[in-house]
Amino acid sequence: MKIIDLAGDPAFRARENGASTVELVAWVKEKYGFDASGRSIRAVRKLIREGYIKTAVENTSSSAEAMSDKQTKSDGLWTIELPNTEIETEEQFIAHYKIDLNRWRIKKLIIQRQMVASTPRAVGNSQDGWSRENGNIVTTKLCHIKAELEPKVMCNAIADEIAAIKAEFASPVSVKPLFRRSSSSSKGMLLELSIPDLHVGKLAWPSETGGAPYDVDIAVELFRQAYEDLIEKTSHYNLERILFVVGNDLLNADSDENMTTKGTPVSTDGRQKRTFRKVRLMTTEAIKRLSAVSPVDVLTIPGNHDWNTNFTLGEALDGTFEDDPHVNVICGPNPRKVYQYHRNMILFTHGNNETAREIALTCARDYPDMWAATDFREAHFGHLHKLAVDESHGFTMRWLPSLCPEDDWHAQKAFTGNVRRAEAHVWHPTNGLEGSHRFNIVPGRN
Repeated sequence: MKIIDLAGDPAFRARENGASTVELVAWVKEKYGFDASGRSIRAVRKLIREGYIKTAVENTSSSAEAMSDKQTKSDGLWTIELPNTEIETEEQFIAHYKIDLNRWRIKKLIIQRQMVASTPRAVGNSQDGWSRENGNIVTTKLCHIKAELEPKVMCNAIADEIAAIKAEFASPVSVKPLFRRSSSSSKGMLLELSIPDLHVGKLAWPSETGGAPYDVDIAVELFRQAYEDLIEKTSHYNLERILFVVGNDLLNADSDENMTTKGTPVSTDGRQKRTFRKVRLMTTEAIKRLSAVSPVDVLTIPGNHDWNTNFTLGEALDGTFEDDPHVNVICGPNPRKVYQYHRNMILFTHGNNETAREIALTCARDYPDMWAATDFREAHFGHLHKLAVDESHGFTMRWLPSLCPEDDWHAQKAFTGNVRRAEAHVWHPTNGLEGSHRFNIVPGRN
């Protein structure tokens, strides 16, 4: 008898293989234990091909183990077709395929349910006869599943990134030597100490101004507190030199009549000559203190209040320290002075005559060689009693604050409320301005 496996040959035709219907029924009964009497060849072939007979007969094993599914993954979609399965719920489907719902979304899920009938397996053979435990019909619920899943793109990207981060942290870390750009070269640093607009001699009466009291002795003491505080705050730097700027309205008046250089009367504490002596001693003491830390360049800058007196003070300081190798006094009648420290160029002026936009051009025109030899260029002003910074085309303009409070004129004009402070700047030879430190006046404490 020429019988081939029907389950393996969907194109089976009984007549082409030389088998009669009776022989086919007997072969199915022998192979599968299924009584196919009364069924057509087409019906038997379909039952065997789709696995209904075999699945029903071999029900003693898990149907999930016998399942044969079709899976494809294309263009990100995951398609699944699973015939003849006992899986009949979405939850069972998810569990069977271990679907991570954080990464996949079920786009479509079709579950077709049907009942399949069979009898218990027959034992024996065609010669000796067949027998089975009983002839009761056994029904089994089987399902056919079709599903489409699509990835959750954003969730997957986040999950992948988290996984990559975890892997990165789990991998051995190679520690590279720290790159340290020296904050102090072999030549050291420059400390710029400028306390402009101190206005020694100004008289401020709180009942009249609404601010702090001020006179010669208060000004001198605040000046001393400021430079001592700033020396302490910059003590960790390796200093090559100190630039000490003296002037910018260091005195409040320029004559015995207690007037400014142009003749404007100002509220003044005491006689002009007494105030000048106090200022000379104050600055001399400060220079000696600073020269004990590092060599000092003293730069005098006149202001609109003390234009002539500042020149006199510069000449007096130059004579005092003429023989001191650690002190160099740079004085003279020029209202603007420039200072070069390696790759840094700093112009100092009081700021009452020039406009800020003229200064950069003035620097480049008047000092072309220094301009060409530097990378960092700034202009430092006084006059406005406030802290401000502006930059234009790589040229920085810096307005320095003041320690003095408002007097009666400032109070009348409502020029009040700015924080009273002094600043020190630290310059690297080739890297420019590296740090700024402040001494702030705290009402009730200073």
